Amino acid sequence: AVKEAEKLLQRLRDHSLYEEIEAVEERYHEIPYSRPHSSWGSDSGRIDLLYRKDGTWHLVDFKTDELRDEEALKAAIEQYRPQMERYSAAAGQYLGESPGVKLCLLDFIGDIHLSAI
Repeated sequence: AVKEAEKLLQRLRDHSLYEEIEAVEERYHEIPYSRPHSSWGSDSGRIDLLYRKDGTWHLVDFKTDELRDEEALKAAIEQYRPQMERYSAAAGQYLGESPGVKLCLLDFIGDIHLSAI
């Protein structure tokens, strides 16, 4: 498990997203939130990364699922879409503006795949 984590972290460090994150004005990691939800009472979670670049907020959620083909990629994006939409709504409520949202899949056919949600 440690070797796999190291491999995924190195993959992220080698990606342009890492450079962007390192150069930003402001960033926050593992941000907990809790807010009322109309369907099930309350919605809570932990946003992996929220950062501001050039005055615009960006939200990134990282996933380590091993995805071996395009079909698995599409299924993962649809699986995580509701979670990302909840994160976006929560961040937007606190920030007063909607952030750009990216799902960062760290293991898509041995590479990183970013998907705007």
